[in-house]
Amino acid sequence: MAVFPAVGDPGPYWFEYVGAFGGFLAAATAVGIAGWSSRRDRKQRPRLELLYDHSEGEDFAVGLNDGTQHWVRLRVLNAPGRRSADDVEVVVAGVNRADGEPIGRIHGFTLVWSNTWGTDGLPVTRLAIPPGVARRVDLLSLKRPVVSDCGGGARPAQSEGGHDVAGELEVHPRPRGGSAFFGAGTYTILLAVTARDTDAVFYSVDVEFDGLWWSAENIRDHLKMSEPSRTRKTTL
Repeated sequence: MAVFPAVGDPGPYWFEYVGAFGGFLAAATAVGIAGWSSRRDRKQRPRLELLYDHSEGEDFAVGLNDGTQHWVRLRVLNAPGRRSADDVEVVVAGVNRADGEPIGRIHGFTLVWSNTWGTDGLPVTRLAIPPGVARRVDLLSLKRPVVSDCGGGARPAQSEGGHDVAGELEVHPRPRGGSAFFGAGTYTILLAVTARDTDAVFYSVDVEFDGLWWSAENIRDHLKMSEPSRTRKTTL
């Protein structure tokens, strides 16, 4: 006698449908987890910002070493709530005059972190920045010129605005041919802030300098810096 399946009986292959649905569910779950993990990674990725305040004594440190040096520094801030930024560097992507003409062969050289030296005694150009922390990097320096003392010796220049002086970009290693030095003029410095696992961020900084030596009381009127501004993505 023939036997017919009961009404609603899925038949002998119902387990294949269950298995296929289970595979689909597992794949969808894996994709969802991967997407969530990717979004979390983006939110936790280091976010670096370049800062400067012309009136802030540690950013524009004047009259150092008994008044013989002035230093301009930038701050690199890693946003709170992010991962630590590893192998952070600030790389010079170019220096141009006001007319757009590039100066020197300074492209690709790296700024040094302020007051930081390695075990070999050399300046450090790469370090880690924890979340919510800012570290200063040296941008440029002015050192009081030395003049003749009319007796066969030399002495530091004393007169205000009476002697030429060159600014120096604080990069390591030092480029050959004096490419790191600049005199009177208006310049745009292009900088790239880089780290191990995040995209480079590019900034421009404008510098106006009259090329003369001034004391700590007056230098801020003769060496002027703009705040760093984000610029379109470029390449090193």
